[in-house]
Amino acid sequence: METLAGKEAGIFLGMEPRAVGSAGITAAIDKDIGEAVIGQQTAEKEATEQVTTTHGAKRKAIANAQDYVKNASEKLENYGSSNAVYKEALAALKGGANTGQIYDMLPTFDVDSILLENVASRAGFEMAKSGGGIITDADMKFGLATAIPRNLPPKELEEFLKNKITGQDKIANQLREAVMFLDGTENTIRDWYRHSKKNKDITQLDDEELFK
Repeated sequence: METLAGKEAGIFLGMEPRAVGSAGITAAIDKDIGEAVIGQQTAEKEATEQVTTTHGAKRKAIANAQDYVKNASEKLENYGSSNAVYKEALAALKGGANTGQIYDMLPTFDVDSILLENVASRAGFEMAKSGGGIITDADMKFGLATAIPRNLPPKELEEFLKNKITGQDKIANQLREAVMFLDGTENTIRDWYRHSKKNKDITQLDDEELFK
């Protein structure tokens, strides 16, 4: 009986079974040849689909990496702004600004304390609006109380500010490295993870260098 594989093979080989001898017919419709032809066609189709899928996944991964670059760049700008505020607060504190629970409840008169109060208000507002949406009274109170907590004694507030600056600088450095690696390239976030794993000596700012 002539099989489908045989017909496929006969057509593929350019043979018309009735126009050739019995040997030719036998060769044209041979089961092994037919199956090999169909197998080859199937494999080629699957390979093409796999390449298409792989290319599509790669394009998506590259697009995701560029989205990450955009978000990281915005975060870098935010870290830079907030650290500038923290450094202003640190300068005011070193200038003699009064802090602590008692001073936090009293009117402010000296220049450095007024400067610190203004800086703390700005930092609190930035923290409140970072959540997005409408800023509520609760958001503002939380931001003012936690962004730069002036109820802390001077030494503790100084340590708090230094830790914030150092921590955000370290995060910013890593984001900056990622942006440089990904921006405008075909590198993916997975490529960045592999790269950063191999290069664990990413530059970090040293506390003593920052505050000497």
